[in-house]
Amino acid sequence: MVLCMNDIKKLIIDHAKYRFDRFGYKKTTMDEISRDCRISKKTIYSYFKDKEHLFYCLLLYESRTAKNHILAKIREFDDPVEQLKILIKTTVEYFNQNRFLVRFLNDDHALFPSVLQKKYRQEVEESLIPLIAEILIQGKKNGKIRDVDTVSIACVILKMFLYCMQTRDLEEDKEPLGYSVKVLIDLLTQGLLQNESIST
Repeated sequence: MVLCMNDIKKLIIDHAKYRFDRFGYKKTTMDEISRDCRISKKTIYSYFKDKEHLFYCLLLYESRTAKNHILAKIREFDDPVEQLKILIKTTVEYFNQNRFLVRFLNDDHALFPSVLQKKYRQEVEESLIPLIAEILIQGKKNGKIRDVDTVSIACVILKMFLYCMQTRDLEEDKEPLGYSVKVLIDLLTQGLLQNESIST
C-alpha cells in the first residue's frame, strides 16, 4: 500500500507521540521512530528537520486536535453558561483519554526538558485560551457573565483546569467528573455569572 504525503507525516507524528509520551523527549531517538514507522530516517527528515521540529509539530497537531474536538461539543449549545460547563466537562473527558498535552503543560520534567516547555508552552496555551475567551465574550454580550477581562480570566481558567487534572490523578473518586472538576465548575459558576444567571 502506497501512503500519500499527509499519511506519512501523520504516521511519523503518531509514532513520535507514543515514544515521547512513554519514554520522554531525551530518551527518544529518530532511529527508534524510524524503526517504529518502518520508514527510513531520510524520509522522516524530509518532513521534519530534526527531533525538536518533530516534537513541535506534534504539539501543534495535538493542540489543534483537542481544540477541534472541544469546539464540536461546545457548538451543540447556544447558551454561553452551558458552553462553559460543557467546555470543562469535555476537556476533562478528552484529556483523561489523551494525557500527552496535560503532561507537557503541567511541567512533567521527567518526560520533557524544561527548555522545551519554556519554549513551546505559551504557544500551546495560546491555542486553547481563545476558545475559553470566546465563550466569556458571548456570555458578556448576552448579560449572563459579569464584565470581566476575558483573556485574563481565560488564562486563569486554563491554569485552574491544569491543576484539576493534576489533582484528579490523586483522587480515589474515579467517576467521569472528579470532585476537583465539580469544584472548578461551581467556582466558575459562582464567580463569573450574573446573579440572576446562576443555576448549577
